[in-house]
Amino acid sequence: MFRCGSPGCRTSLPNKGVMRRMKVSIDRSNCTSCGTCWEACPAFFEENPDDSFSRVLEKFRSAGNIAEGIAPEDLEACVTEAADSCPVSIITVEES
Repeated sequence: MFRCGSPGCRTSLPNKGVMRRMKVSIDRSNCTSCGTCWEACPAFFEENPDDSFSRVLEKFRSAGNIAEGIAPEDLEACVTEAADSCPVSIITVEES
């Protein structure tokens, strides 16, 4: 976890100086392969060619798990849009 050492950091960074992380998970067993997530946020989600279900791009995966990842700050908006747009609500987004 990153902590800023400068005195003004606690007022300038969210969560009192602690960098936040957005955890993302996909319930792939209930995915309908509609493509909404990878169309809304192709920089984070993609179609798995083996089963046509959604997966997290390799560079964002948590411990290599295709169904879990950490979204970088610059992709948080599109990841959230993808989760909100999912017709079967299988994408979970939580800040830590």
